[in-house]
Amino acid sequence: MSVLSVAEVVREAAKDELGAEIDVTLVENPRAAETMVEEFSVDTSKAREILSWVPSKCVKMSVQQLLSTQ
Repeated sequence: MSVLSVAEVVREAAKDELGAEIDVTLVENPRAAETMVEEFSVDTSKAREILSWVPSKCVKMSVQQLLSTQ
């Protein structure tokens, strides 16, 4: 997921869980010159293969759980 996608999930969860309206704005990365790659993808295939690991929750469920404990 992109940072903006995660921010949208948080925005939606804040509305659902807390009744809060928040704005999500994409801003220029002030450290863009220090970044060595364009994308930061996560590959969990080795964890799945070696450890038989599977994620137990999606990002949306995790954010909702975090906000509901507030």
